[in-house]
Amino acid sequence: MSIASKTRIVFTNAHPIQYFAPLYAYLNHIGKFAVTALYLSDYSVHGPLDRAFGHAVRWDVDLLSDYVAHFAKEICLRMNRWYFDRFERDGTQRQSIASTR
Repeated sequence: MSIASKTRIVFTNAHPIQYFAPLYAYLNHIGKFAVTALYLSDYSVHGPLDRAFGHAVRWDVDLLSDYVAHFAKEICLRMNRWYFDRFERDGTQRQSIASTR
């Protein structure tokens, strides 16, 4: 099936997510869909440091294979700061996102 005859799907996420990547690859593989993912950050790809555990987190799932992935580099740093600033150290979400600005 040519790409012109496939249904195009674009997913947007803050960063590659270990349980979404296999779904995107599967949907792309079955031949009915042309899957593209737009990520605002590559935060999860490089093994970010988990401060609570004191070591880098690396997934055992290939986060970028078998579908098209693009990163929005120019807004990456701002997005990471905004996204992660919404949470307190214990993982609870702050009451008002606007109050952090």
